[in-house]
Amino acid sequence: MSFLRRNSLLALMLTLALTAPSHSTYLKFASLAPEGTSWMKRMHELADELADSTEGRVKIKFYPGGVAGDERDVLRKIRIGQIHAAGFTGNGLGEIVPAMRVLDTPFLFVSLEEYDAVLAAVDDTLRAMFREQGFELAGWASVGMVYLFSKEPISSVDALRKSRPWVWETDPLASALFAKLHISPIPLPLPQVLTSLQTGVINVAYSSPTAAVSLQWFTRVSCMTDLPITHSTGGVVISSKFLNKLKPVDREMTLRLFQDHLNRLEPVTRNEEVISLEVLSEEGIQPIPVAEDDIVLFRELGREVRRELVGQLYPQWLLDEVITALSEFRTAE
Repeated sequence: MSFLRRNSLLALMLTLALTAPSHSTYLKFASLAPEGTSWMKRMHELADELADSTEGRVKIKFYPGGVAGDERDVLRKIRIGQIHAAGFTGNGLGEIVPAMRVLDTPFLFVSLEEYDAVLAAVDDTLRAMFREQGFELAGWASVGMVYLFSKEPISSVDALRKSRPWVWETDPLASALFAKLHISPIPLPLPQVLTSLQTGVINVAYSSPTAAVSLQWFTRVSCMTDLPITHSTGGVVISSKFLNKLKPVDREMTLRLFQDHLNRLEPVTRNEEVISLEVLSEEGIQPIPVAEDDIVLFRELGREVRRELVGQLYPQWLLDEVITALSEFRTAE
């Protein structure tokens, strides 16, 4: 082969290499939310925009509806590289950073506005904690206020003590609250709650209104205690190890789009909670008022649980920051 011809061939190969499309990197994303929900619809919109914005270099492969396992299963798969990101409830997030569960402690917030104010105050601190554990918190996703759903009215501490409540087997906060109430709850994985309500193994479960509707729990209960027991925080985490493999521009775009889409999802999920409350009312689920004396007792129990969990889930200084931010918000109202 002549020198000129060989150089022409090398030039052609170099041109093809430079103009050929890059191989796609797939971000494997798991979620308990099933297809068809507002959450997954938004995630698919995110995936389309991410693929376009990175010219196909970063794409998302979804594992919705719990097909990748429960939150502990998914977290284990992220740590060994089988999955790269997930949408978690507070339970899953707390497996990574136990301290973030300070936001979900019982009887802390009475409104979503209070939660928003406190989260803004500790957001940077908590994100840094996730980063230290090898994860990037791509954005928060409020699950909503959580209530007791029951077959019989739960209007007091005494009534709750006589019940057979479910506790998520990985939920340290609910377990601590029930222990404080001297209740022995029935630990079950999430998928078994509906059947257990149907068979009478349990007669009380805790959930946001939206989850109670989507999981069909409302079909097995008749009452909802009209006092939120906690707020349920959610969020999306991405493995830092995965992100560090991306080009800086793609890494920045991935994180920016996740945050943007989760911000846009927040008002949708909050509106769905309003709609879910209407559905529950139409289906005959009775709101059960709680007497003022019992509200005071419930909230005192919440304060005791928060104090006892210092050093187990979160440090005192973080709890102090949360309480200070909450007090400042209430004073300013």
